[in-house]
Amino acid sequence: MILKKIIIDDKEVYEQISLDEALALEDKNILVFTDENEEDDFYDHLKDHKKDGEDEKEEDFFPHKKWSDKNSKIISRLPFLKDEEIHKMVEPILKGDKSFKDLPVMAMMPFLSEEDRDALFMKAVEEQNKDYVAFAVFVSDSCLSKLVDAYLEGKYPNLLLDELYLFMSSENIKRIFNHFLEKRKKTAKE
Repeated sequence: MILKKIIIDDKEVYEQISLDEALALEDKNILVFTDENEEDDFYDHLKDHKKDGEDEKEEDFFPHKKWSDKNSKIISRLPFLKDEEIHKMVEPILKGDKSFKDLPVMAMMPFLSEEDRDALFMKAVEEQNKDYVAFAVFVSDSCLSKLVDAYLEGKYPNLLLDELYLFMSSENIKRIFNHFLEKRKKTAKE
């Protein structure tokens, strides 16, 4: 079965579509396949129907195809899994299991529980992984508040907070601003 992601009343909904309808779509990234054979058939049909003289590479046209087949299959099934099942995939990542290092965590973020999103964000911050900025859009306000608390206590002196302001509450931004003002006053007195 091929599903197309659509937004109805600010909610993501998946609508079943035919192979021909899927092939006609410009944005192939909104497709979800519930059967790996159907997905393989789709990409085979797509290769067969490429226009003459088209010089675009498949991996550039379909960025998710850069993932391994195993990862692609995992990501395409996430909308149909329960939170507990998805959490079983997140636990090894949080523990640093190297066998999950190539799993595209960013693609998983919309399907994770708030706790898992927050934990992956904090892991990225602690490891000084640049992904923390991309993860911020999925992180809870309470997690960002805890991050600000830790920053103000001096735990993350090299953290680039400017990139996170967009996702922070005005209260947290104000706290950071006041911290910088106090720091500047102390420096001026010395």
